[in-house]
Amino acid sequence: MRTSIDEKTDVVHAMDHPALGPIDFRHGETGDPARDFRGGSGVAKIVAKHGEETAMKMPEVIVRGDVTHGQSRTFIDHGEHRAVLAKDFKGEPTNRWLVTGYEKKEGNR
Repeated sequence: MRTSIDEKTDVVHAMDHPALGPIDFRHGETGDPARDFRGGSGVAKIVAKHGEETAMKMPEVIVRGDVTHGQSRTFIDHGEHRAVLAKDFKGEPTNRWLVTGYEKKEGNR
């Protein structure tokens, strides 16, 4: 995570989850702050919208969290945090990658 934040770069195979396989940290885009960061994704959006501290918690969430699967996303919940992983990138199959992560609050659990 630190490499993606500091170098503003993608980190392929940043983690390996026993049930999910390799997970990439794509740096992505912050999105539009005037529109609640819409259009953003990846580490850049997490840092811009939720702060670096939240971004730095995502590896622990991924390792220790409970996994649930949606149609196109995988959700991992640990304590008060959630990581959301995508199963493709722009419609193409790929390693799962961290789309967003946040501290769960009332209304977004």
